[in-house]
Amino acid sequence: MSIKQTVLNPSIKRLIEEGFEIEIMRQHLLVHSIPYLNQSREVKLASLVCPFVENGEIDTQPLDRPYHVF
Repeated sequence: MSIKQTVLNPSIKRLIEEGFEIEIMRQHLLVHSIPYLNQSREVKLASLVCPFVENGEIDTQPLDRPYHVF
């Protein structure tokens, strides 16, 4: 039997519904498999990482910190 996780945060729920591959790890939101073009105009995939604090059902507000792409 698998356990279905419940997503209360509207921002996270919206990302999942829009098909983004997300992960929450050590108070950071990771959005994986984001396509971009490199300098050679080849499509590559990256992960966007930003600070994240769970607020239950309250929508997440972005922090005034830079985002990181890996």
